[in-house]
Amino acid sequence: MFAKNPFTFVIRKEFGIILYFNHKGKKALEVLEAAFDEVPNDPFAELYIGLSHKKLKNYELSKLFLNHAIESSTPYNLSDAYHHLGLVHGLMRELKGSIEILNTAYELDYTNHEILFENSTTYEKYISNKTLH
Repeated sequence: MFAKNPFTFVIRKEFGIILYFNHKGKKALEVLEAAFDEVPNDPFAELYIGLSHKKLKNYELSKLFLNHAIESSTPYNLSDAYHHLGLVHGLMRELKGSIEILNTAYELDYTNHEILFENSTTYEKYISNKTLH
């Protein structure tokens, strides 16, 4: 699809992100993974690969890529990556881990009230059934 040139990675990554926002999850994942193969450890490629896997309910892969995005990220998008990683843990019923990760996300961006909401609803679920983890 793309000829080899110095801009191939950037074009693939941006096109994959556009596909993600246009609800083309499988195609977005295909394009983003090609970008990732070209330049591993790009935090935005990893973030959107993780988000694409989340949409497709591939939660283990989502956790893997979101964790990688956090590890290779610069501070300005760390909160977002932690927020989504916390949501993935919640979707997997790993509520204690979700709460801890959402707390970290909120510490990094205290202006994001959605994180507070997600954390409080997750905490309610955790308290109501401590057998889940």
